[in-house]
Amino acid sequence: MSQPLSYQFNESESSLGFTTSANSRGWNYGFTARMNIFDGFNQNRNEKVARIQIENTELLVEEQILNLQSQLGIAYQTYLTNISLIELERNNEAIAKENLEITMDKFRIGTIPTIEFRTAQLNYINAVVRRSNAIFQAKLSEINLKEFAGNLML
Repeated sequence: MSQPLSYQFNESESSLGFTTSANSRGWNYGFTARMNIFDGFNQNRNEKVARIQIENTELLVEEQILNLQSQLGIAYQTYLTNISLIELERNNEAIAKENLEITMDKFRIGTIPTIEFRTAQLNYINAVVRRSNAIFQAKLSEINLKEFAGNLML
């Protein structure tokens, strides 16, 4: 700890002795250094606490890495599932279209009622909508996967 530079003025008087009064004036400066020899094991305790904090931080980083890897794996599986779903819905649409064509031919001949023809039309429309939704969901999962991988280009 250092002391600042100071100016000091002292005056003293004595009724007895060789000198009866003394005056001193002048600048005063100094420097003080201090070192603790024993700090009550605080340094050791602080080092242990710091080591534990470093270990906790490393564990948190590892947990975040595992969390990101897990989310990336889930996003990839979702993407693969949605791609498979597109193919399945494409097949369903083809079957619904074939069924509609057969039903339309039967309707022209007059062997089925209007309600069956209308049901076949609705089935085909629903199959088309499901395939469109599957394509949309696959695109969303692809974007999500690219976002996790850091490859998203806007």
